[in-house]
Amino acid sequence: QWLSSIAIRTCHDFWREHYRNKEISMSSLSTKHQEWLENTIECTSNHTYQKRVEQQEAKEVLNWAEASRKEISQLRSMENYRKEYLGNVSHELKTPITSIQGYLETLIDGGINDPRINMDYLSKAIRNVERMVSIINDLESISHLESGQLKLQMQPFDMNALTK
Repeated sequence: QWLSSIAIRTCHDFWREHYRNKEISMSSLSTKHQEWLENTIECTSNHTYQKRVEQQEAKEVLNWAEASRKEISQLRSMENYRKEYLGNVSHELKTPITSIQGYLETLIDGGINDPRINMDYLSKAIRNVERMVSIINDLESISHLESGQLKLQMQPFDMNALTK
């Protein structure tokens, strides 16, 4: 590259001194000088072309880097969302399981013989099982939406009527 720079400067100086002052024309040069000038001009053109290619490649690399940065940022955001989501799902499932477990242990420890407690605790356990079934159904729906197996059917609705 430094050799190319020297040739470009030499050619430029030569033309500035001679051709611009109209002291010489291309036809007045010897064949050797004509070849040298043509080679230098070609080298200059190639150097300019190379610079353009390098600039284009640099732009492409910068564009790729920016796109990659955005993609990585989006993936990190999605990862954080999934972690939070899994934490929420885990909590939502633990709550009814813990309640069911408590009701059943109370019944086993003798609450089954107390008519005031047994039916109340059994119905509470059933409600918690229904709550777990509802959560699992929601998870299945979300999975189907994400996989494209389930399509949303959107339609307009009256927000005021919904809130009343």
